[in-house]
Parts: sequence; C-alpha cells; structure tokens
Amino acid sequence: RLVSDVIPTEFCCLHAPLNSKIGLVGKQYNVSSAPIRVLDSQTFLVPSFSFRGSLPPDGWFFAGSGKIERGIGRKALIQGRDRLGHHCAMHEDYVSEDVVVRLAGDQTVYDISFLSVFCYDFDVDFGHVNLDLNPKSHPLPAFIPPIGYSPPEIE
Repeated sequence: RLVSDVIPTEFCCLHAPLNSKIGLVGKQYNVSSAPIRVLDSQTFLVPSFSFRGSLPPDGWFFAGSGKIERGIGRKALIQGRDRLGHHCAMHEDYVSEDVVVRLAGDQTVYDISFLSVFCYDFDVDFGHVNLDLNPKSHPLPAFIPPIGYSPPEIE
C-alpha cells in the first residue's frame, strides 16, 4: 500500500518573503552567512559563514529560546571540528566557509527560537538568525547519530 503523505523536501524549513534574508545577520565581527539550511532535527548547514573569530575573547554557535543570553541557550557543535572531550570557542577567522552546526544533547530545532554567534565570556550576541519551526508545519528527519556516538556534555 502506498502512503499518500507528502514527503518533506530537503531544506524545507526556512521560507521567507521575496528579497529577505534568513541567514546570520551580524552585529559585530563581520558575522554573516547565506540563508541557513536545516538538514535534520538537530543539524544546520550555515553556508558562506563569515566571522572574525581572532578578534573577540570567544565565539560560539549558541542556540536557545527567548532572549539571547548565557543562561537561556546552549553551545552548539561544529561538525568536523568539535567532538566529545574537545569543544572550544572559535578563535579563527571564517571567510565564506560552509559550516555544519549540530545542536547540543537532546536540543532540537523545534526547541529553539534563535541560532547565534555568541560571546559566552561577556554574554554578547555577535549576530543571529531567528527561527520559528514546529514539527507539524515543518516536518524534518530525526538526527541519527553514528554508531558509538554519545553527545558531549556541554554548557
């Protein structure tokens, strides 16, 4: 029997009015990106990401819901860079690089209202994108971790 449900299309979630941008909008340190793509329930592709990471005291991808501040969100991981036991601030410059960001622990895209580049030491948002996704109107595949994967415990 065939299922008649509509299969979600890849990167279905971030729709915007014509001529608007749903990428990171920077306030400081040249934070910017092309429109962000949602890959699964815990993973974003941030294309053409730029950040002058060598200048601020620290810089993290940071996600949460509500006001963008240290006590509200959680540090996210950069795939291929961060791993269990090795998760550190971005101190290098990024110039139009494609970066894959994975949310921490059990946090999903449905739990957050922002993805930010954030100074954790001084509680400063360098730039962010607002999100408003829900599973009914924005169905996404679940994050399926690799075999033997255990999420790092991070702040």
